[in-house]
Amino acid sequence: MPGMVNRPSYRRFGSICSACLNEQEQNELSREMAEETALFARKYRILQKVKWGSGDLDERGEQIMQFIWTRYYYSRILPVMGDIMKEFPDPDVEIQVEKLVKKGYLMPLF
Repeated sequence: MPGMVNRPSYRRFGSICSACLNEQEQNELSREMAEETALFARKYRILQKVKWGSGDLDERGEQIMQFIWTRYYYSRILPVMGDIMKEFPDPDVEIQVEKLVKKGYLMPLF
């Protein structure tokens, strides 16, 4: 379950039963889970054409872009961050996607 164990809330609270959490910890856990769920549901669309193999993107960035492009091409459904994180269970996949957003390749829809 890489999508679950890579979540910061799971790493922080995953080994503690819910009855053992105090009220402040329960509120923190709820807030973190809501933020993570919003992140996992965020859709991305491609803003510009990619020159594959041009060196403008690093290897992981190009793999992520190919995944997004392929998913959209075959299904006409924009992928969400949860789909990307399932395909690339690396802990730094969020950082890679943010780099693609900053470079102008992707745009989050919300």
